Amino acid sequence: MAPPSPGTTGGGGGGHGGGLVEQLSKTNLYIRGLPPATTDQDLIKLCQPYGKIVSTKAILDKNTNQCKGYGFVDFDSPAAAQKAVASLKASGVQAQMAKVRFISLAPSGLMNFWVCVYGCRRL
Repeated sequence: MAPPSPGTTGGGGGGHGGGLVEQLSKTNLYIRGLPPATTDQDLIKLCQPYGKIVSTKAILDKNTNQCKGYGFVDFDSPAAAQKAVASLKASGVQAQMAKVRFISLAPSGLMNFWVCVYGCRRL
């Protein structure tokens, strides 16, 4: 893994050799303010004009099976992701680069990978 880039934050080691590094993804967008009927396919249609999409995920409520109002789109290149954020924002869509946290739990440098927006979920 590459060392953290400028603009990252660290901490949370607690004296046990572990630590936390948080940075913005270079290719993964976080989009919020989505209508309840939004699907993965809708995210593809929304973002396809900006570049090649690797994956999409509209986050659905388990009980209603409707979108919770946010989702993720991962592009194959940072340039496509940046273009998408700029264009989507200009058209009124609430888009930004997703935050990524890397947590080292042991002095050995082994890493766990978490994606965080409003809380952490282990991948």
